[in-house]
Amino acid sequence: IYSLSNNKSLTFVTKSDSQGYQNNYFQCKNKRCVDYSKVCDITNDCGDKSDEENCNNHLECKDNKNHLISLEQQCDGIFDCFDLSDECNDVCGRKEILGHWFLMAACWLMGILAVVLNSIIMAQAAGSFRRVRTGGMLYTKVILFLIAFGDMLNGV
Repeated sequence: IYSLSNNKSLTFVTKSDSQGYQNNYFQCKNKRCVDYSKVCDITNDCGDKSDEENCNNHLECKDNKNHLISLEQQCDGIFDCFDLSDECNDVCGRKEILGHWFLMAACWLMGILAVVLNSIIMAQAAGSFRRVRTGGMLYTKVILFLIAFGDMLNGV
């Protein structure tokens, strides 16, 4: 790798025996150099995302500024971003999954009921461990406790 400079810019080139000098490098904003084939490849090769700026082949998730997805993944019915911003947006026509107040209230109510009722079942199962006489009954109580605990976590 060679560097050629004049008073205005610095260019990095490589020299090959058959093709002479070639300028195959992109200079990142953080002064790192990457091969031009890595520019706009939906991967943050520079570390500062300057190789992905001004590219029109990807979408940046709103939850994580380093998470990029291709435009084909937007509005495809599969949630690729953790905050669902690839599916719930103006482009896809859906701003929220549960946009209606009734659906949101029903989900909150089911979540609260799952936490409360499963907490009661777990407390009853834990209190009855001492009264168990057989291994099969203990196994049943443990399974009941674990199912109630898992269901409670879903409510949270």
